[in-house]
Amino acid sequence: MSQKQFFTGKGPRMALQYFSRHGACAGDSLTPEGIQSLQRTREILVEKGFTSDFVFCSPSKRCIQTARILAPKAKISELDELKIQNIYSLYLDTRHNDAAYQNIVALIDCFMPDLIVSHSCSPIIIALKLIERRSIAPLDWNGQKYASQCLQKGSGVLVHDTQFEYIDA
Repeated sequence: MSQKQFFTGKGPRMALQYFSRHGACAGDSLTPEGIQSLQRTREILVEKGFTSDFVFCSPSKRCIQTARILAPKAKISELDELKIQNIYSLYLDTRHNDAAYQNIVALIDCFMPDLIVSHSCSPIIIALKLIERRSIAPLDWNGQKYASQCLQKGSGVLVHDTQFEYIDA
């Protein structure tokens, strides 16, 4: 599996990755409004230079539908580890022990999927944990205004190396 990278004078750097909460849904299926919002999000991502050919997502139907809208030509790999609905409570319980995140973050860091689709606030927590893993110094979690918030359905975090941008269409 090839890793997407581009090069600067300082060596290899990571390509863009997008961590998304599934779109607005009724039960386990996206609503028409959720589909429209995700289509707008895809347009924003394309304008920012994001492309995707490999996706990790929760096996729930709404996450798979979200992945197909955001990355229609991508290969989708379903991960049971991304079914976590309330990963923020796990973060609070494991602030000094990152065991709850190690498997997910290691898989993402190893295989470099372009798109990661999950539930609730787990996309932002996983993105920030990945940034922390890539950084020289740990993040100040109290200073991360999005870390304690659930993402709106269909919104996400665009990550480039150790920087991120919140995207909400």
